[in-house]
Amino acid sequence: MAVREAFNPIEAVFGKIDVWVNNAGYQNVNQPILDIDINEWFKCFEINVKGSFLFALEFLRLSKPDAVLIILSSILAHYGVRQGHCTGHSGHSASKTAITKAMDIIQEELPTVRIVNLHPGLIARAMSAKIGNTAVSMDSVDLPAHFAVWLVSPEAEFLKSRLVWANWDVEEMKTRKQEILEKDLLRLELTGI
Repeated sequence: MAVREAFNPIEAVFGKIDVWVNNAGYQNVNQPILDIDINEWFKCFEINVKGSFLFALEFLRLSKPDAVLIILSSILAHYGVRQGHCTGHSGHSASKTAITKAMDIIQEELPTVRIVNLHPGLIARAMSAKIGNTAVSMDSVDLPAHFAVWLVSPEAEFLKSRLVWANWDVEEMKTRKQEILEKDLLRLELTGI
């Protein structure tokens, strides 16, 4: 398997891995569901789900028991469809939601590893222009980089198995730690029944 072969030199040089930031991502062209190119739509699943899963799996095979895995997620996986943000983005939204749920299941199977799903913010990149998202105020690429460094620290342990956004206030999250844990917030699940 090509992914496993990509990890061989990492293992040979560094041994067990402490941290992995998984940044597989693909966005099909923003189109109404009846107009989509079905191959482009499923390419979202090939890259966002299968690609992320394969790299996460190889990382987990080589990781230390208390390693941290950050999956770069998407705002479209976190928003509800009633908010209107997913229209035209069904492939990206559904595939990012699928990998988020898969990571929840992996987290349950490997409780000593810390897995966090991180929405990096609105970063200008080729995918943004592809979907016509150039007018939106963009975040700096430094934002998710700095946030990820904090996210792997012991101070952020309470965010294990949760969904977070890089543009959230770290100090506020720390003050809400007990609330997040007690109310089991920041998860992708059915609640309120």
